Amino acid sequence: MSLATSYYSDDAKTHDRITGLAGSHARTRANIAQAVRHGIPIRAAIVEVIADQRVERAAADLMALGVTRIGTDRVRGIGRGASTPPRVAELCGRCGRTKAAVSPDGEVWPCVMARWMSAGNVRATPLADILGGDRWRSLVSTIPRSPHRMVCNPDCKPAQGDGSDCAPA
Repeated sequence: MSLATSYYSDDAKTHDRITGLAGSHARTRANIAQAVRHGIPIRAAIVEVIADQRVERAAADLMALGVTRIGTDRVRGIGRGASTPPRVAELCGRCGRTKAAVSPDGEVWPCVMARWMSAGNVRATPLADILGGDRWRSLVSTIPRSPHRMVCNPDCKPAQGDGSDCAPA
C-alpha cells in the first residue's frame, strides 16, 4: 500500500484557492506529515494550475516534510481538469501496463486518471480475473503508447530505484 496526493503550493492561500476549500492546505500538509511519521510510502504531485503558484517552493516544502517521491505535471484534459469528454490521448501511455487503480468502491481502472475506463469491480470479480480478462486487454489496447511521454522529465529521480514509473528506474 502507498499513498498519493496532490499538493499545489507551499502558500496556504494559494493552495486553498486552487482546491476551492478553505483550510485544505493545513489538512493536506498535516496528513502528509502523519503518513511520513508512520512510515507509509507517499508520493506527491504538484499540478501546475495557475501562474505564480510557487511549484519549486512547494517541492521544497514537501521535501522538508520527508516526502521523497515528488512529481510535477500540468492540468490535463481529464478528471477535474476536463472541459471536454475524456480522451485517452491525455493519458501518459503507460496506463494499465504495469499498474492498476482500484477505487474505494472496488472499480478497477488502468489509471486513477482514467476513471471512465472501468474494467470491472473487485466486489463482484476477483482482481486477477479482471486483470487477465478481455475487457482489461481491450481497454489497455486503446491507450496509445507515447514515446515522447516516456522521456524523463526534470523531476524524475531514477537513482532512487523506488520502482516508480520512470523508465530508467
